[in-house]
Order: sequence, then C-alpha cells, then structure tokens
Amino acid sequence: MKLNANYPKLSYMVYSFPLLYSRVNIILTLIGYAHSFSTFQWPNPQLRYADNQLYEGSMGILVQDCPSRENTTIPAQWLRIAYHDMSTHDIDDGSGGLDASIQYELDRPQNIGQGMIDSLNDFKAFRIATPFFGMADTIALGAVFAVAGCGGPLIPFSAGRVDATEPGPETVPEPQQDLASHTEAFRRQGFSPTEMIGLVACGHTLGGVRQVDFPLIVTDTEDVVQSFDTTINFDNAVVSEYLQNTTQNILVVGPNVTTRSDFRIFASDGNVTMQSFLSSDTFAETCKDLIGRMINTVPNGVTLTQPISEPFDYVVSEPLFSYRNGTLSMATTLRVMTENPSRTVTMLWVDRQGSSCPPIGCTSPSISTQQVVFSLIGNLQGLTGTRYSFNATINASTSISKFWFEINENDGSDPIVVDNGGSGFVIEQDSMFIDNSRSENVLLSSSFNEYRKVVVAVRGDTSSSVSITTFDPNSDASAPPYLLTVITTNLQLDDSNPSEGGFTFFTVNISETVNFVSISGNIGGVSYVQENFDMTVAWQWDLHWFMPTKPIPLDSTGFSRDVCAILLIANITRCFFWLGDRFELALLVQSVLMILAQLALLYICIIYRPRIGPENLGNSNRLYSFWQWSSYTQYIEFLAGLILCQAILFLIFGRSRVFITLLGFFALGLESTLPIPQLISNYKQRSLYGFRMSTLIGWLGGDSFKTVYFFLQNSPLQFKVCAIFQLSIDFAILGQRRKSHDKFPRVYSESSLSNEQSVSLPKVGGRGIDLFPD
Repeated sequence: MKLNANYPKLSYMVYSFPLLYSRVNIILTLIGYAHSFSTFQWPNPQLRYADNQLYEGSMGILVQDCPSRENTTIPAQWLRIAYHDMSTHDIDDGSGGLDASIQYELDRPQNIGQGMIDSLNDFKAFRIATPFFGMADTIALGAVFAVAGCGGPLIPFSAGRVDATEPGPETVPEPQQDLASHTEAFRRQGFSPTEMIGLVACGHTLGGVRQVDFPLIVTDTEDVVQSFDTTINFDNAVVSEYLQNTTQNILVVGPNVTTRSDFRIFASDGNVTMQSFLSSDTFAETCKDLIGRMINTVPNGVTLTQPISEPFDYVVSEPLFSYRNGTLSMATTLRVMTENPSRTVTMLWVDRQGSSCPPIGCTSPSISTQQVVFSLIGNLQGLTGTRYSFNATINASTSISKFWFEINENDGSDPIVVDNGGSGFVIEQDSMFIDNSRSENVLLSSSFNEYRKVVVAVRGDTSSSVSITTFDPNSDASAPPYLLTVITTNLQLDDSNPSEGGFTFFTVNISETVNFVSISGNIGGVSYVQENFDMTVAWQWDLHWFMPTKPIPLDSTGFSRDVCAILLIANITRCFFWLGDRFELALLVQSVLMILAQLALLYICIIYRPRIGPENLGNSNRLYSFWQWSSYTQYIEFLAGLILCQAILFLIFGRSRVFITLLGFFALGLESTLPIPQLISNYKQRSLYGFRMSTLIGWLGGDSFKTVYFFLQNSPLQFKVCAIFQLSIDFAILGQRRKSHDKFPRVYSESSLSNEQSVSLPKVGGRGIDLFPD
C-alpha cells in the first residue's frame, strides 16, 4: 500500500524506543526484534474507518454477483450516480466534482430516473456517514463495490471528500448533444477525447436505457429497458458487440439518429480506442484507471487520502476505558492480516510517569481471538486475518501514556513489534473518557425503543462540566438530501454512579444509531477535548470478549423470523385443537411454553433486527408488510386478533368433527413447515452463514424424539404424519450443511434471499440513463 511521505513506509526495521523506556529498547534491540510499520500513523480515524468500510463493511452485500433490480442492476445504478455527481467538475476553475451535490440536483431532466433516489436510499440505509466520511465518500465507495460486484477490476479507494451544501452546475452530458458538446463536457471534467471513449465504454458495460425515462430514445413502449450489451457483468461485451455490428446498444443503433451518442463517441477516432479494448486486460486496466480518476475528481481545496488498494497489516481499534474499585481498565483490539493459530500477541504499555514495564508487569496477553469477516472486496483479494482482543488492568494513579504490541509467530522468527512507527500508541489524556463498563443500552418497555446511556468519567469534582456532540447517520429526512443529525448536549451528574477514586461521573442519553461522538469538558479550569470517538466499537466490545474463533453476526441475520410466525400460529391453533380432541396434556403444556418462548425470541429478533432489513427501509414486498413490522406491539396485536378469530370459529364449529380434524391438520401441518424458510434461505444464499450448528442439532434431536414419542403414545394421526414430514426437512438442511458449511453468503439481494433475511430492495418505477448506466 502506498502512503504519504510522512507515513511510515511498509518495511521492517529496527527502531529505537524513546528514552522513556530506553532500557527496554536496548534489550529488544540486542535480541533482534523487528518492528513493523505496515500501518498508518495512529490516531487517524479517517484512514481506519476507510479501511474498515472497504474491507469489513457491509456495502458489498447489495452488489455481490451483480444483482438485478427492476430490469436493471443495482451496480449500474450506483455507478451512474457516481458519474452524474462528478460531472459538475470544471477543471478550469477547480469547482465541482464528486461532492454529493447530486442530492440537490435530482429534479433536473439530466438526472431523471428513480434509480438515483434508490441509490441514495441504499447509501442512507447503511448508516456509515460520519463527521469525516460523508455521502460523497459513500457514493465513491459504492462505485468501487459496484464494479467489483459485477466482476470488474478492484479500484483503489481514497477518502476525504467534502459534501456540498448546494447544487452544482447542470453539466451532465446528454444523448441528444453533438460530439463537440460531449468532447467539451468531458474536457471540462478532466478527460481527453480518448479517455472520453474509454469512460463511456466502461460505464456502459453495465445497465441500459429505460423507456419510461427516455421515450424519445426507446420508442417501443413495450420495451421496459434497452440494455447496452447482452451481459450483465462488467466486461468488454459492449466493445466487441459494437465492433462486430451485433450490438443492441440503443445509443449506437437506436431509431433516433440524434440520440446515437455512443456511436458518435466510440467512432470519433476511427474506432482505434475501441479496437484496443478487445483485449480484456486492456479494457479492465483502462476502466480501473478512468473510474478511479472519476471518483477522485473533487473540488479544489479537497485533499484525499492516499489510495487504499490493500488492507493495512495492523489496525488498532478505539481504546475503551473504565474505572471501578480503584482500578482503571483499557480494552482494545489489534487486527493482524493473515492467520496463524500458533501466534501469540501481547500488549505492553508505560505509565504517565514514563516508567517502563517490569519483566512481569505492564503487559497483557490477548483474551480472545476472532477470525476477521471480510467484505466483498476482501474476499475477492483472498484475504485472511485475525483480530486479537485485550483488556488490560492498569494502576489508576499512574495510569497509561502509550501502548504497543509484540507479535510472536512462534515459528523461530524474530517477534514483530507494532508500535506506531516507534512513538507508541499515545493516550493523550486520561482526565475525561467514556466509561464503557458503566455505559449501557436501555430499552423502554412501553415502546420497545432502545437508546444508549453514555457515562463519562472525569478526574475532578462536581464543579466540572462536560458536553457531548453526537453524529447520527440515521437522517429523519424522507427524501434527499440525507444529512448527519448533529446534536450537542450538556451532560448531567449521574446519580446512579456516585463519585469514587477521584472520578466524578456524568451521563446523557443518546440515540442507538449514533456512531461517533465528540466530548469536551472543563475540569478544574482546564479544557479537554476528545474528538470522533467511535461508538460502534464501544457498544460491540462486550461481544468481542465472548466471540469464539469463528465469527458470529451482530444481529439476527441468519435466523428467519418467519420461524417465529409459524410456531406461534401453529401452537395457538394447537391449543384450540386440544379443546376439541383432548390429546396428551404434556403436548398442551409444550404448546403453551413454546408460545412464551417464541414471543421472547421474536422480541430479541426485533431488538437486533438487521440494520438494512425491510422494516428499516420501509420497503417490504409482502401484503401489509406481514411479519416485517418494525414494532413488537404490531406482532402482539396480530396474535391477539388471531386468537379472537379462532375463538369465534371454535364457538361456531367446535362440535363439528370435520372442523376439529382440519384444525388439527392445520396446526400440525403448519408447524411441520418450520424448517422450510431456513431451507429456502440456505439454498438461495448457497450458505448457512449465521445459522448455528447447535440450532440444527437441536432441531434434529427434538424432532426425532417427538416423532418416536407420538408413535409410542399412539397420538392422533396428525401428529405422526406431520412429525415425519418435519424430520425429513431437518435432514435436508443437514445435507446443505455438509455441502456448504457456513461460508459467507454468495449474494444478498431481493431475488436471492428470503424476505425475512434479505436486504429489502425498494420496489421502484422506471429509471433511465444519460451517458452512464442505470
């Protein structure tokens, strides 16, 4: 990875520690320890966050395998909006560029198409915007994932774009313009005539032109969309089909000669450039360069980070502090690229007086390891990595000034010291910090809404003052522009945490969707500031402690909520069946207990629902959004209505033997379909990711036992038949498990996931394309 000149180079070398712990340095140097500089200069929240979103973020789940949406593809839409946003750039005066001004330009004819709004809604749903990573960076990152998701080249990513607050000029090229206008438009954007040909070809390998948006181009009203080529992948088919005169590109062979913009552009140099693109490698390399330049075209005065083309070897998470009973604790993690089960990693530190660690003190071994789950980009690069967690106990009076890590591969090689280029990972101050162990998630039982209670520890008395600024990516706006919600609040004394050990505790409640905060305080007349504190690390830390070496999802992804629906409806119905056919009392008790258990499980699924699930996006495909509601109360109301309806039917038909028999088959038959949603979901994902083996074993064991029980007790026929059917589905899932294990899902899209587990993709109307795909 290339870094700025002021960043440490990617090499190993011996480095002398500062004089504060020179004795330790002499010992380490004598035994030949190597020091690694394969990381950025810490702290740098922008680079750390960019690395995380590129290699561990969730954006790739919407574009993996080039999924379709309303006769086009999501990647085509994401790539189109990136170009349209960039096209406001003027190289002559340095204005415009990829700056998210597109949010203010959606009413322009050149930006026609629901795909624009849908793309921005996609980006909003990921909730990744921060004070230093806004919508412009998100759009650029979306373009990187869009190209990769369709099999295109991996484009390096740079962060640091600044979001515009107003629209830019109307400078998007349009199909009806002549070649001279197009050439000038691309020149103004910073591209030569040859590069114009390449950028249009690279863009038009995806997507097409929609009739509803461009009726003068697609004149046949029965054609919903005219694709640019015959493949959906990122390839050079748009080139080869053009040169072979077999193209279906309506901007080349359309009935309206005026709008044959692609033909004029492609042929502008006698097809010389297009001929060179017959080489797949040349086409891929050219597109990698041109699209990379496109997303890096920004207004003057905006400085981007150096491009990230591979993950940093070592990434340290936000340190988390807590004070209790005279002891200060610090928790953090270190991500190490590559895996080695024999590796040991130790954290070391010095106190604020500069005292070095004794041989057996001031060190902390890792308390757990976690296999890193990489994103689409990381998987395409074949990456592996391990995250090591630490929880150090520190003397509160002497505290900590800096820390570093020692990595021993235990293979005979010299240990590696990860020490931030020799300076150590410096803790600037310990007078004010978020106390992670005292902070907590709070659930309001009346509304089932969740918020976060943040507790800040201050080395001072009650005369101190603390304020917090929260940054919430979950915009309340129903339409673009989507902006961060920024709120500044003064903290109050925390009565539930009385002062101790010289610390006073202040508290405030914040939204559960806040991802970054900045804290400022005045303690004894001295001002302190902690900027861009990562709340996502703070609230996930407890999970790291108990994570095994294999990763588990941090939400209910992998479990179909429809299972709860099946069991609740089936067991409620079975209770009414018992009133008409008194089977074993034990089975009735089982139904009652199952209802209670499923209500609790449903509650947990609602609290930990996937961030970009259908209920969050508000785009369920089901009638009345059945069983994809956002509030737990809605589920309870439905079940209450179900009980009332069944009670009325039982009062009317309860003496009919046929009704009771059908009621039994409905109850037991419905329950026997319990594993089917999971079976279908596994098949469509080609994965059992997130579905625990222990759950499957429980299903097999329980269903086998009850099948035998029904036959031994001579239970009603409904129990026997339905139990055998359910057990057969369990064995089918076991077969899926043996075949695919729990590898990362092949694709997350509306067409390939169950409605319950999938990222709900908005149902949209027509959308179109100017000079870039939709």
